[in-house]
Amino acid sequence: MGRIGTQCGSRRIAQAIVILSYFFFQSVAFGEELIDRVVAEVNGEPITYSEVQEKVRKKVLVEVSPYPATKDDDEFTIALQDSINLKLILQKAEELDLEISDEELEIEIDKFIKRRNLTRDSLRQALAQEGMTYEQYRRDWRKQMLISQFQGREILPSVKITDKDVEIYYLQQTGASGESIKLTLRQLFIRIPSSGPDSVKKGKEEIVDRVYSELKDGLDFSKAVRVYSDSESGRENGGKMPPVLLKDLAPVFRQAIEGLDEKQFTAPVKVGPGAYFFYLEKKEFAGNDEFRKVKGQLGQRLRQEQIGDQTMKWIENQRRRSEIKIID
Repeated sequence: MGRIGTQCGSRRIAQAIVILSYFFFQSVAFGEELIDRVVAEVNGEPITYSEVQEKVRKKVLVEVSPYPATKDDDEFTIALQDSINLKLILQKAEELDLEISDEELEIEIDKFIKRRNLTRDSLRQALAQEGMTYEQYRRDWRKQMLISQFQGREILPSVKITDKDVEIYYLQQTGASGESIKLTLRQLFIRIPSSGPDSVKKGKEEIVDRVYSELKDGLDFSKAVRVYSDSESGRENGGKMPPVLLKDLAPVFRQAIEGLDEKQFTAPVKVGPGAYFFYLEKKEFAGNDEFRKVKGQLGQRLRQEQIGDQTMKWIENQRRRSEIKIID
């Protein structure tokens, strides 16, 4: 018990020393003036005003996530929340024994220099123009590499990208659904006469309402076609239509069908000589030359977006489990 108490006491003393080391006092005529201060603590580790202010000065407010800050918050608040989230990730990286050797760091910097057709001297000159030293640059690189290692260990295992995901992403980005979606549909047609006794017309409309009600109650669509359809060929094959592109449907039918998921059916579409029901049996991506050219690039972009989303979820969960104190 004494040993455990000694260890806990030593840890608290060490944390206190770390926090105090972030303070710097300058003697002036009227006494001691504090020129830096702790603005937050994350599981006992400090974040200083100067750290956050440096992010604001460099206009690098967000490195991982500003959560829970919003775009309406001031720059300092956004930078502070991002610093807290970054601290959580770096703490986890340390817990996982992740580290970047000097050799690994220099290799990555060399790759960057070659890609940009730079030299070490030109890089140092560019950094100097931005008010940054090479050592500061190395620290930033090391930090970003640690974030990548953390994501590789903690985040990537939960990111799964399928071909279907990439297809959907392409359609969302381009709005090309009508040109690229192939549908397999079943159709149920009920003829409603435009002339003749009103009682006949009313009877047909009642059948339309009954069919819709029974479909919603779970009646199999193919069975409904065989029982109620006024199309002889439809009754024979369960109303199955040849595959068709969404863009080739009549606008009134396209509007009713395009929002369906597989195994769903439309409400009755009353047009021309009667009422039509459609059942979406299969929806598939027809593909095109443009998609095939950009598929790999889209997959990478989607992967990065999902990594970002999963990292955000990790941060939200980690913040709930951590001791975070913001000091006014």
